[in-house]
Amino acid sequence: DGTYRPGENSERGAIAAYFYRMAGAPDFTPPVVSPFKDVDPSHPFYREITWLASKGITRGWGDGTFRPHEPVSREAMAAFFYRMQGSPQFTAPSTPSFKDVPTTHPFYKEIEWMKAQGITTGYSDGTFRPSAPVNRDAMAAFFYRAAGSPHVDLPATSHFSDVSTDNQFYREITWLASKGIRTGWPDGT
Repeated sequence: DGTYRPGENSERGAIAAYFYRMAGAPDFTPPVVSPFKDVDPSHPFYREITWLASKGITRGWGDGTFRPHEPVSREAMAAFFYRMQGSPQFTAPSTPSFKDVPTTHPFYKEIEWMKAQGITTGYSDGTFRPSAPVNRDAMAAFFYRAAGSPHVDLPATSHFSDVSTDNQFYREITWLASKGIRTGWPDGT
């Protein structure tokens, strides 16, 4: 239907595909037996999910699941980006950048790293909202910024009927689609 669905949540399986594509869709033979009891080898993102796990970017849940259809949280997204960069040496500030992410938060270092890299700015009220799901528009912004905010030629008319050219994330969404990182839904949207 020509939409992007910017306000919808990003699912964990789809995020695995975005990271895989962002890495250049490297040659990877997925394991015959899944490392996650809820991700069958017939899953449409099996290759991408198992690649993400093989690189240590995701660890799944303690119960042996990946939960591919659940929304990815903002804190998990910070951890994924941090690990995608090889868990670089980083000393988080002693004073939190976000009023809802204390120094004792399990992903404090990753969230602060993401902020320091310019991948996230948080919300205008000074929060990060770590447990909130990542919407598709914010996800596009995270990937765009992680790529260094590259130049993108913006068409005068949006490719997506639900993303106007004056949308806050028009540039980021257009870039994501132009790079093939986001390929759409099976129904053509």
